[in-house]
Amino acid sequence: MQKGRTDSEVVEALIARYGDFVRYRPAAEGGDSLVWAFMLLASLISGLW
Repeated sequence: MQKGRTDSEVVEALIARYGDFVRYRPAAEGGDSLVWAFMLLASLISGLW
């Protein structure tokens, strides 16, 4: 920001360096849904057992 870059340029630079986790709400990906579904299924199975 000291170099006069816009907010969006700063955010894009941080995402390029550190990934989507620098955002408060990172974009959801297909693999994320699979992990959540597996955890829900594992919780249900362990609860029934």
